[in-house]
Amino acid sequence: MEADDVDLASVTTKEELQLLLRRLHVLRGRPSTRKMARRIDGKYSSSSLHDYIKGHRYPTRDGLYYCVIACGESEAVAERWGATWGRVEVRNLQPPATASDEPDFSIRLTNLLARYDVKFHSAPADILRGDRKPLDAAQDDALENVLAILEAILARGGVVEAVTRFHGLGVRVTSVAEFLAVLAADMVLHPAKQDPGSRLWLIEQSQKILKAKEQARETQLRMAWASLFDLLRRAASGPRTAWPIEQMVEDIVKKADKSASRFSSVMGLLFEVVRDDPVLRKELHQALGVEERKLTDDATPQMRHHFGRLRSLTRTYRQSDGYDFAGRLKSIPAGELCDYRFAATGYPLTMGDAVRLLHDLEPAEGRAGYPYVIELERPAPEEALAENLTRLLVQCNKRAYRSGKMWAVPTAAEWITLAGCEHSLFPWGSEPADPLRANLTYSWEEKGRLQPVGTLPGGRSRHGIDDCCGNVHEIVEWCREPSRRAHYRLAGESFRSLADHASCFRLRHLTRSSSSRGNVGVRLVQIDIEDAEKRWVAQDAFRHISERRPPEIDGEAKDSPLPWGRNR
Repeated sequence: MEADDVDLASVTTKEELQLLLRRLHVLRGRPSTRKMARRIDGKYSSSSLHDYIKGHRYPTRDGLYYCVIACGESEAVAERWGATWGRVEVRNLQPPATASDEPDFSIRLTNLLARYDVKFHSAPADILRGDRKPLDAAQDDALENVLAILEAILARGGVVEAVTRFHGLGVRVTSVAEFLAVLAADMVLHPAKQDPGSRLWLIEQSQKILKAKEQARETQLRMAWASLFDLLRRAASGPRTAWPIEQMVEDIVKKADKSASRFSSVMGLLFEVVRDDPVLRKELHQALGVEERKLTDDATPQMRHHFGRLRSLTRTYRQSDGYDFAGRLKSIPAGELCDYRFAATGYPLTMGDAVRLLHDLEPAEGRAGYPYVIELERPAPEEALAENLTRLLVQCNKRAYRSGKMWAVPTAAEWITLAGCEHSLFPWGSEPADPLRANLTYSWEEKGRLQPVGTLPGGRSRHGIDDCCGNVHEIVEWCREPSRRAHYRLAGESFRSLADHASCFRLRHLTRSSSSRGNVGVRLVQIDIEDAEKRWVAQDAFRHISERRPPEIDGEAKDSPLPWGRNR
């Protein structure tokens, strides 16, 4: 479009924007709305486009975007129109009429949720996951408009309040993710405070999200559960009678249907959101005791183990305000394998870290600086590992998500990047390993031993990362669809690995034997929540490459017996 065709910068009202849209339609030869609908593959119907062009209906942000494209403009031009739409919406908001602590924008969820079918057999699970996909055009228009205005106000530093349908509670929100969490909680609570259908729906959807093991959606789900119990606490007067903990635990056991993993995942979620409230934590301890006594003789040992562990946690839990590894994070720039920046801990988690994060661990004398070793001597190491890592990450993420960050176990692509091994066998280059660089086994007569982290600076990567080769194997995420492939693998080498065969390219399968030898640890990375999808795109590409060709070492393709992804 030529610059003098329309003047978007001068638009200040909705009426001016509609007039400008009609002018654009005229300037582009008045294409029929049927032809326009075909140009955008039917994303909006010809009747909707007709209403937008004629000014019968004010368009949503997406509606305006696609209408501009349907007129024959490029996506870049349509983006400018969308930005103008947001600027007009913010400009036309009424300023607060009372004191300065009043919100700039108040969203009444009653009006928004009236657009949704809140019968829980067909409730919008997308909102619980934090997805912004529409369920139908009418619902999408309502939510899309609210989110666009919300983002615009927050971007300029404004204050936004959501007023719930459940008891009319005002909740300040600082991000779209927080707003969607409050919306999901209000949607679950409102139909009936004692409604078992809404509880069962919430538990069932939570099981599905946790089973998928997608970190961003799990973080959003925990925010929704936290918002739900926050609303219950604020609405309670005197003893808590809405959704008693006993009913929640009974429903979780019912939906688990004797599956220890389903029970453990959702019960862990419930514990996370009530553990800092002594009254609710005591109620949870008592409810677990009641349900444990109901277990029949055919209950699995794993189920009994989870009951015992959770009862112990509810009795001995020590409150914490999170853990942020201050001073130990190393920034990793975007590179060949990962096209986004992230940060990583300079060395694997230590026993001192684990004692602070996992409240059922007892500190070991003189071992605080040694790597935290994950013991998984159980029939299903993947399941046990997922449970252990979830507990670690929840503690780390208690504060991180409010700043737009999240902690995660590194993907294999991220681990290779932070280790600086995109084109070299080791973090320090391609020179052979030696005792000044890596804690490995250098002879059959003298086996290696675990040693404190960061004691071999000669093995440091170019990013300042220690202990990538030697001491402990490190857990990495390999595939986000655990139903098709093993979700975790082991990266790096451990003190038990023979130096002559060491390589940071090898990514081993997690097996029962590899997880019970006292040589498996974990390192964490911190990423922007908005990059959550990018990391899996990068990992999928890395996995595709590593399974089909050997790496290039020092700029030359090598026929290496140990390429990325090859397991030993």
